[in-house]
Amino acid sequence: MLIAGMIVGVGVFFRLPNICLVAFIAILIPFYYQTQSLKTTMRFFGAAVVGFAIGVVLNIALICLLHHQETFIASVKHTFDTFLTHTHTHTGADTLLSRCRIYAIVFVAYFVLTSLYDTSLWSYRDKGSRVKKTVRPELTLQHTTFTSKENAAQLDTLMTHLIPHIHSNTYILAYPNIPAINYLTRTPAYLDNPWEGIITYDNFCTTFENAVQTKPLPVIVLGKGNDTRWNIPNKEWTDIYDCPDWHTANNEKKSYIAEFISQYHYTIVWENPLFQILTPQ
Repeated sequence: MLIAGMIVGVGVFFRLPNICLVAFIAILIPFYYQTQSLKTTMRFFGAAVVGFAIGVVLNIALICLLHHQETFIASVKHTFDTFLTHTHTHTGADTLLSRCRIYAIVFVAYFVLTSLYDTSLWSYRDKGSRVKKTVRPELTLQHTTFTSKENAAQLDTLMTHLIPHIHSNTYILAYPNIPAINYLTRTPAYLDNPWEGIITYDNFCTTFENAVQTKPLPVIVLGKGNDTRWNIPNKEWTDIYDCPDWHTANNEKKSYIAEFISQYHYTIVWENPLFQILTPQ
């Protein structure tokens, strides 16, 4: 926030201020809504204000160092005088240009507002309104992830049974399409890429073979639900072959993982309607 405010302060002296960084500072509004911590929010906002002041002071100092202060003051005064005294004579071209500007502003405003509205109703692979995503799972090792109350409870249940199996050299194989498991537990992915769903079957096999030779056997976490609505149980789930498909290559991947589970004598150490945890004997 300090750096963002500083750059915005420097940008005040240019024609185009850094709108992106102003928006970045404005993120403090939803940040406060989620965290409900006025002290933390004001600390970040204070850092942005201090950064802004530093940027302005640095600009003025540079102007004085270059002995341009008189020119700068005269240009500012001229700008205000022109703004206060200048009258516009609207011609046909002026009117057309004015209308075009209005249409452009309306279009941009419409695009921004509809984008914000759409974003508020959906987050990637965690459907539901963002307004309800104000709860942080208590047992994850990451503390900046918010979701709905129901999802947080499900994640906490999983973490309660998963964390005891995590040690300093633990790898996790999360299947299918649940890469957030590695993020939430701060564990490396057994296949290097935590999202196996985007790996082609050939690369999947090659990476798997290399992992078996160079890494300790992983803890396996299987998701039973649909990967975009993972909090809805798959009532027909009996084994890995009932995991939801993302594309046809997953059928081959299921067979590969099932053979791996059998070969290294994995056992189920915990499961519920949404997840299953397996460890090698």
